[in-house]
Amino acid sequence: MNSKHQLRSSLRKKYMTIAVLAAIIYVFFLSSKLWMPNADNASNYTEIGTVLQIGNSDNKVTLINWEYSEAQEAMSVEMDLASTIEPKFAAVDKSGSRIPVNLRLAESGTYVLELSSVPADFRAISLRVTTGKSTVRLYTNESKVSRVSALSFYSTLDEYLEARIGRNQKQLEAEIADTQKQIADLNSQIEQYQQQIDQTTSRMPYLTRQQRSDAEASIKEWNQKISDCQNKISDLNETIQELKQEREGQGERESIVSETDTLDSE
Repeated sequence: MNSKHQLRSSLRKKYMTIAVLAAIIYVFFLSSKLWMPNADNASNYTEIGTVLQIGNSDNKVTLINWEYSEAQEAMSVEMDLASTIEPKFAAVDKSGSRIPVNLRLAESGTYVLELSSVPADFRAISLRVTTGKSTVRLYTNESKVSRVSALSFYSTLDEYLEARIGRNQKQLEAEIADTQKQIADLNSQIEQYQQQIDQTTSRMPYLTRQQRSDAEASIKEWNQKISDCQNKISDLNETIQELKQEREGQGERESIVSETDTLDSE
């Protein structure tokens, strides 16, 4: 009788141990999923400029910049927060390991964080921003994070604003250059279509009635393609003008920030 009781007690303990272990594993897995969903890949990414609502609150966060220096094994994250509650920050990598977060600047709603001990094979990072009881997560990964040789941390907000304007101007220059290339490609297509039209037109007197009909249909199609390209070029030229105006606006903002720095130093 005692042996049966002992056996049942032993089995009960084993089942309890298994149940506890299963519960621990489940909780770890669930918390890992909450931190970093889609744990089977590292594609989570928050685009620069994204504005996110923090939970169900009225608070919002805008991701301004996220850079990684492999040499320093560190990241710099800049964001703007519209919140009346002081935020808290925490980060983990893809494996769920905690990443140290150091607040480098908090001024006028702009926050700059330094994430340290980030190895080259970090795969992905989840950064949690919490205000009160509300939380939102920002993500980056190895393939999309902006990589720099060395991170720059400044002592004043104006310096960060100047750096922000500089990045915006470079991005605008790149967009202008890309748009100009698209226009050049379209002009090249127009030239090719026009050559085909000229060649076909010069052969018209030597074609049969059916061949002339086919050639006229081709010429009509090429003219339509030329018209489509010209319309695209017109739209792209408008885009370039808008980008140039934005670039000038960024330059004016840079002058204002520089003047403010000069006045502050006097």
